[in-house]
Amino acid sequence: MKVLFQLSLFFVATFYFNTTKANNIDSLLKVLKSAKEDSNKVKTLYQIGFLYGIEKSDSAIYSYEQAKSISKKINYTKGEIKYYIEITGLYNDMGKYDTALLLNFESVAIAEKFGDKKLLANCIANVANSFLNLKKLDSASVYYFKAETILNNNNDKYGLLVLYGNLCALYASLGQYEKAINYASKVVVLHKEGIGNDNDFLYVLTNLGATYLNLNKNDSCIFYSNQALLLGKKVENYPVLLINFQNLIYAKVNEGEFLSLLPLAKQIEALGDKMKTAKFEAKLNMNYAIAYYYNGKTKLAEAYALKAYKISEENKLPSITQSVCVILTKIESTLGNFKLANTFDAKRDSIYDAELNEEVASNVQDVEKKYETQKKENEIIKLNSDNKEKSTLNKIFIGSTAGLSLLGFLGFRNFKGRQKLQQQKITELEKDKQLSAIDAMLQGQEEERSRIAKDLHDGLGGMLSGTKLSFIHTKENLVLTPENATQFDKSLSMLDNTIADLRKVAHNLMPEALIKFGLQEAVRDFCNSIQSSTNVKVVCQPLGVQNKLSNTAEVFTYRIIQELVNNAVKHANATQIIVQLTTNNNKVGIAVEDDGKGFDVNALANSKGAGMDNIKYRVQYFNGTIDTVTSAGNGTSVNIELVV
Repeated sequence: MKVLFQLSLFFVATFYFNTTKANNIDSLLKVLKSAKEDSNKVKTLYQIGFLYGIEKSDSAIYSYEQAKSISKKINYTKGEIKYYIEITGLYNDMGKYDTALLLNFESVAIAEKFGDKKLLANCIANVANSFLNLKKLDSASVYYFKAETILNNNNDKYGLLVLYGNLCALYASLGQYEKAINYASKVVVLHKEGIGNDNDFLYVLTNLGATYLNLNKNDSCIFYSNQALLLGKKVENYPVLLINFQNLIYAKVNEGEFLSLLPLAKQIEALGDKMKTAKFEAKLNMNYAIAYYYNGKTKLAEAYALKAYKISEENKLPSITQSVCVILTKIESTLGNFKLANTFDAKRDSIYDAELNEEVASNVQDVEKKYETQKKENEIIKLNSDNKEKSTLNKIFIGSTAGLSLLGFLGFRNFKGRQKLQQQKITELEKDKQLSAIDAMLQGQEEERSRIAKDLHDGLGGMLSGTKLSFIHTKENLVLTPENATQFDKSLSMLDNTIADLRKVAHNLMPEALIKFGLQEAVRDFCNSIQSSTNVKVVCQPLGVQNKLSNTAEVFTYRIIQELVNNAVKHANATQIIVQLTTNNNKVGIAVEDDGKGFDVNALANSKGAGMDNIKYRVQYFNGTIDTVTSAGNGTSVNIELVV
């Protein structure tokens, strides 16, 4: 069950919840009229902007802009940096993550110039927050660890507390729940020392509850969610209260405690006075649908679920629509509306696929931007080189009167050099053309794999699932002898196996883990699947720094490992395979060893297998090297190095 994590903002949350709530906007506006243009007026403007918040975002932005203007006028640099911290927090709440990212980069430049290390760490961490909101998790981790270094060097325990909370959210988003819990435990230790405030601790409790829910440790989820509810009510943090109620409902469903669902839904409804938004209304109706469904009131559950679906669709809330489709699929199946159940299940899958495609497209755009940047830098280098060459020729021309013979010699050498350079360019163009052809071929293969995988999952997979639901419903309406019932169950089991095999084929064609969790997790998942489906022990050893590679590099590396392991399983009669994947800076190392029967390495050159050709093409694409060590009866070791 997918759970949305509440991300605790590094500095924004601190200012938001340290603001004195007794000061209402009217009283602050009166103070503002007679205030002098000093740091106190700046602080008052920030308080007003906070109180306006997202409900009156235009007024909040205006207040922040005024505060920034006065700060610049009186040379109040801390006030100027606070502008970036506060307004990016507002833009994050509004979902304008790109705008927040650009402003956070500006704040880093100002903080570096100002020289305040603590402020610099805050600004760098806010850059990481923006990347986290944009789902660019590799970039987020880089900036978080930059901030952590500065905070450690300055012994800033409060900054570390909030940063560890953010890292907890980051690793939870990556599905690395044990690491998320590890960082959360660091926050707990610091909080016991009296570091931080209630809201800082509230976000971590919420993340802990959600993390344990994803680990299916429902008791721990219930414990931390209840703690977060007590604290959330104390500080009146209503959005976080909603998240914890949601986590509790999911945990109670998992534990079969259905009678507690309706009271929880009613407690969510009580938050309505503070949260009059479409998002809240959609979630409220969804939770009522869940509560009534698991308490046997299916038609009533359907009414609430359809209302939640309508609100989420009209207001373009895909993540909520996806969750609503899960409960609607269950409801319509129970009511016997199998065609409608399939429709909602397909809708859920389409939203997931759209998110996946958006993530892939974003990664592709990042690669294209990097390519264009590198291209421009290469053009600048070439222009500088041309200018230097012209300067050299001019000097030679000026000095030509001193010796015509020297000029003739230099001219001849220059001509030969140009001739050589021209030939070199022709060679490079031919190589680029060859690589482009290889790239097009391999990219075409991956696109076709992805298309077939999607057709299998969405088309045939959906039909088989629908068929299974229909058989289950038919069985409920038939009176079968024990013998016929056993045969019927065996047929359903065969259908389950068929669906599982279909999913396995789709996964092999284009593994979701590669796109969602990255190369190392995908390779580990592949090795585990090979070991579970064969009698061969497969040991996966990821080494080095877990750097995020380009989409092409990750897909090509995965395919190389997949081909090598499959070859060892099919042809080597091996009992053990060791897979090592090393990522370090701009290099990727692949080593696949088996204890199989080996082969004549000279015969490999004459092999006509498409698998080895694909490996060679992929290695050549990244200017890599491949070294194969084998002999009859002594196993095989293949070592590959790619320059990515």
